[in-house]
Amino acid sequence: MDASRFRPFLAPFLLVVVAVAALRAWSHRGATAPEPARFAPVAPELFDVGGALTDAWADVDGDGDPDRFVGFNGAPARLYRNDGAGRFTDVAAALGVALERRIRASAWGDFDRDGDPDLLLGFAGGDRALALLRNDGRDGFRDVTDTAGLRLPPGAPRQTAWVDVDGDDDLDLFVAFRYGPNRLFRNLLMPGGEPTFQDATSATGLGDARRSVGALWFDADTDGDLDLLVANMDGDANALFLNRGGVFSDAAPGTPLAGGGRPRDVGGRRRRPLQRGGARCRPGGSPPRGRAVRGLAGNRFGRAPRSPAVPASLPATRRPGDRGCGPSCFGGPLPRCRCRSRAAQRPEGARRADGRD
Repeated sequence: MDASRFRPFLAPFLLVVVAVAALRAWSHRGATAPEPARFAPVAPELFDVGGALTDAWADVDGDGDPDRFVGFNGAPARLYRNDGAGRFTDVAAALGVALERRIRASAWGDFDRDGDPDLLLGFAGGDRALALLRNDGRDGFRDVTDTAGLRLPPGAPRQTAWVDVDGDDDLDLFVAFRYGPNRLFRNLLMPGGEPTFQDATSATGLGDARRSVGALWFDADTDGDLDLLVANMDGDANALFLNRGGVFSDAAPGTPLAGGGRPRDVGGRRRRPLQRGGARCRPGGSPPRGRAVRGLAGNRFGRAPRSPAVPASLPATRRPGDRGCGPSCFGGPLPRCRCRSRAAQRPEGARRADGRD
């Protein structure tokens, strides 16, 4: 090829390259690396209180900034009004939400579509599982649990979520329970009427009785409706409920999504996972799988390689720092294992000192 014929274009091309380089250098003149983000405590005199079990933010008073609700393990709940510039004021008592209950779940949602957020609470113990508090503005919050049809017997709700499951522009309610079937309530809000809820659990197939501790709604298969990911514990497999015209079916079995959560109770108390070389083991189940789920295609998930199960039986007594104290992730002895379980067993049904079940 005769290179001489390209020579007339070479000088203009080089000129353009030099001009672009000079322009970039000029545009970045004096530029320095961005400063790292720095965080500082806000209102520690208010927020340093311990024993919180649930936390939820919403613009309760409609002034354009988020306010904070905190539920505790029996101490009065708090509602911190955001006054701007890092200042907060506890207005729970004034607004009627300073409940002295074990509040394990909370969720804000405008279920009555009046423009302000209402509050749904889940209780551990007591005479009922839920409380629905309607936001009446300056008059505070009013308990409408009974009139809304949401009085449930005592239970153990762990996750409450407001979500428009049926696409009718009002918020339905999903509640995940640690003990007993999960529940879905459809919002029957009528113009000018008092909001009520209808139990749609059986009709939708969401009454899963596994021990649920978390729930996330999202469009997993990108078909335009909301699906549900449920995280379970005590050896119960997780679930991914795909929405098929308002009826849900679990697509997680046989996929990495079904992988376990916290271990089962052994010997009257819950064993913490053993750890060796960074790998975490789960008594009575398989160890963490070596591959993350990459995505959903045609409602089928890629499989991750399985590892041998960890034996379910563990020694009756173990103390932090003991050596040779149990099975490894692959079923063999752990000569240099440091067990992470507590020294003393708790009686069946007793609560820990920090209030966790």
